[in-house]
Amino acid sequence: MDLGLGWIGYLIIAVLLAGMNFVLIKKGLDGMSAAMAVAIEAAVLLLIRLTYLDFKGLLESMAAFSPGAWGKLLIYTLILTAGWIAFFVSLHLTSEIGVAPFAMFSFVVIAVVNCVLERSIPSWQMSIILLLLAVGIFLMGFGREHKNSLWWIGAIGGSVLIALYRILTTRYPVSIDNDIFEAAQLLIIVIVASIAAVFMRHGDFKKVTVYHLFFIVLGALCLHFAPFFYGKALSGTSIIALVRICYALWLFVNILGARIILKEKMSNTGTAGLAMITAGAIWLYLI
Repeated sequence: MDLGLGWIGYLIIAVLLAGMNFVLIKKGLDGMSAAMAVAIEAAVLLLIRLTYLDFKGLLESMAAFSPGAWGKLLIYTLILTAGWIAFFVSLHLTSEIGVAPFAMFSFVVIAVVNCVLERSIPSWQMSIILLLLAVGIFLMGFGREHKNSLWWIGAIGGSVLIALYRILTTRYPVSIDNDIFEAAQLLIIVIVASIAAVFMRHGDFKKVTVYHLFFIVLGALCLHFAPFFYGKALSGTSIIALVRICYALWLFVNILGARIILKEKMSNTGTAGLAMITAGAIWLYLI
């Protein structure tokens, strides 16, 4: 799909979608549980996949998986589902601006774990970048008052689980076609999250309103299309570092969206954290 927007146009759309994802999810979470939101988001992503995959063919492919492939698929999917639900629980409990930066914390965890597993030491530049990102994320998260003192468990726990998922799938990949693997994952996420929704607060499916469903669906569309337009921007220019830096600064759009739609405000400590994250993100793609 080529809209003829040029790499700048694609980049602007990608940053807007990436920045608005959690804002829209937070809006939808006002009326449903975190697990229900995850189930609906995964269902939307699965429906998009099925526009070019046959559902019957997907089920037949899943039936042909080897025991080893099934084992990895189930373990990886359960970890990813738990991470999504945990992160959404934090979004439900407190301000979006405080939680959204933790989506970037997975990068820090992955980098540190890989260094430990490979018994290597990161360069001094990468060490400073990881420190800037980690401290900036925590300043944005903890540099404000929260209505629920346990909000951080889901934010940190979800980030760590998602990092674990990415480490495992990278080091121990599943020998399945990537499209089939992702579609199978989404189907399992829908099932697991739907079951979890029965036991979580606001888990009654009858209480889901069209208003809240609308925002969750929009959030899912942002999640799906942001990487797509980002890829179009990267492939349309030779200034790769600039595109990556701009996309990494989606937090600015996120904060603006939260300010306008959710009426949330930034604290001075959060602003300092944002400055550190910005410095780390820019430096990351300049080395």
